[in-house]
Amino acid sequence: MINNPKIFTLLFLCGLFLTLCLNFILFEFDRTYSGNDIIRKYQLSKIQFDQNYDTIIVGDSSAGNAIDATYFSQLTGHATKNLALTADFGLAGSLALMEKALASNPNIKNVIIIQIFDIWSRPFSREGVFEVTRGDNLSLFKKEFPGNIYIEYVEYATQMRNSVRFIRHVFEQTPLWQYVPESLKTGATLNFAYDYLAQDAAMFSNTQKTLHENEQLKNVIDLSNMAILEKMDVWCAQKNIRCIFVSGPIHEVVYQNSVEEIESIQTHLLSLKNIIPVKKVFFYNNSLMGDSIYHVDPVFKKRVTQEYADALRAHVQ
Repeated sequence: MINNPKIFTLLFLCGLFLTLCLNFILFEFDRTYSGNDIIRKYQLSKIQFDQNYDTIIVGDSSAGNAIDATYFSQLTGHATKNLALTADFGLAGSLALMEKALASNPNIKNVIIIQIFDIWSRPFSREGVFEVTRGDNLSLFKKEFPGNIYIEYVEYATQMRNSVRFIRHVFEQTPLWQYVPESLKTGATLNFAYDYLAQDAAMFSNTQKTLHENEQLKNVIDLSNMAILEKMDVWCAQKNIRCIFVSGPIHEVVYQNSVEEIESIQTHLLSLKNIIPVKKVFFYNNSLMGDSIYHVDPVFKKRVTQEYADALRAHVQ
């Protein structure tokens, strides 16, 4: 037992420092732990060495599950990459990915932003900034952080969750993992045939998933999201890129219950100076929807891609 308080304090501080360093190293090592990690790495890999495209699609899982990039390219005549992440990354993650894609390919002419209506009620996503940028070009998001963004990045990168996730990853490799309930396992995988994360087996289309009749969107617009959208608007003008904003698919019943909320969102989009807002709402009945009110059953991905291409063809250049 250590009786000297100075030695105890010194050992405590050394232990804390080493723990923070370990967390930072684990973060920078960037192991794959979750579905968000899987899709982030997968989408970034598409732009590392390929410059044979002039159009990108960014956004969340509604876009990832709705647009077949190869088919969209054929329909519009513009070589397209679908780089959709998930809603956890928010609008900030979409902007960070836009910046990375352009740095990789200066020939990009069009950016199609597809986000779920629900994105507007969500808080600003630090994950979207720090996970996508990994510390690069943080100055783009300075105004979104009340303190020093570089200190915020270090704080994010040194969270204890990095060690916890690593320990869980090691545990997954042991025989004991088979005794963990399935509900606690992540289980996210890529479906390469559909170019996105695989959906759950339970879907609206196969009647294994049901919808509450009164389900509707929140009548809330987080101002931090409008700030990011305005930053996107400026970015598009500065980079001389045609940017188009369109909503992701939504379940027909939720759309019908949320007409006023959707009109409010679309009114805010009219304030944009450079991004072209597409007012059309892509809503689908139960038989076409997948494992979420925002996910089309991937079996119908080409059908939905056709509808989006028809709506967007006149806007891409």
